[in-house]
Amino acid sequence: MAAHIRTMTKIFVSGQNLQSNLRGEKLPVYLIQGACSERWADQVAIMGESQMVYASDSLGARAWLETDAEISLDINNILDEAVTIVHVNRQHIAMNAKDRKNRPVFTIKIAGATRYARSVVILGPSRLVYTGSQLKCGARAWLETTSKIVMIDEMSYSEARS
Repeated sequence: MAAHIRTMTKIFVSGQNLQSNLRGEKLPVYLIQGACSERWADQVAIMGESQMVYASDSLGARAWLETDAEISLDINNILDEAVTIVHVNRQHIAMNAKDRKNRPVFTIKIAGATRYARSVVILGPSRLVYTGSQLKCGARAWLETTSKIVMIDEMSYSEARS
């Protein structure tokens, strides 16, 4: 009997494609990298646990989502309940690069409140969304989930900006 091996999938947001779409193009914004393949999509459903990751190294600052759960490009009717939204805070990334501080780069909107964290673990299904429009805060691509989440180094706006 063959063992089922689960591989880690990374999902990146293409800032270049987002910028092109602002100029009227219609490019997919999510790059999905698996063990042996890459594909592009506008929306991605993650059918299990995932984690938002941020790293800064010689290649620059990057944020992505990691999961070993099943990935689906069919996102219809996945979320019916109150939705938690998670997105990358580009302003914090720019401020960190400028002054070498370590502000949290993930913004979490949950139950009417906004929190900030350095890492976010999603404990169930979620979906990545890009619609061509933006949220009130300016985010153009984001993650939606009704699953429980764990925020690592969680803080308020004033704590995040200090």
